[in-house]
Amino acid sequence: MKTKSAGLAVVLNAIVPGAGHVYVEKYYSAIWYLLLYFVAFPVVRYLSISYVLTHLDTATVYPFGIHPLFAVIIIIIWAFGLYSVYIDANNYNAEAQAESKKCPHCAEYIKAEAAICRYCRQPV
Repeated sequence: MKTKSAGLAVVLNAIVPGAGHVYVEKYYSAIWYLLLYFVAFPVVRYLSISYVLTHLDTATVYPFGIHPLFAVIIIIIWAFGLYSVYIDANNYNAEAQAESKKCPHCAEYIKAEAAICRYCRQPV
């Protein structure tokens, strides 16, 4: 079993929420974070618009129409997704290492239960 780069998983998840989880083969987590992000964003935008409409005396225009206090919610969800995919990638790699060993003859990784190396055909 090949290992996965935790750094690449984090970068993918930073660009598209859930993409890093797909990379480390955690498909339910990927769907969860994608839905969470795309449900939270409109809710936060609605709360921001409601806040602005109730405080019309302050003529502040916010970037993307989101009040900075409400934007913290999106940032927390995003940061937790990055942390989660980093942990998932490390767990994936730990499982991969536990299921494989190095052949003493050719130094290729083979299954831990293998009696013969599939690359060099030598007994292990």
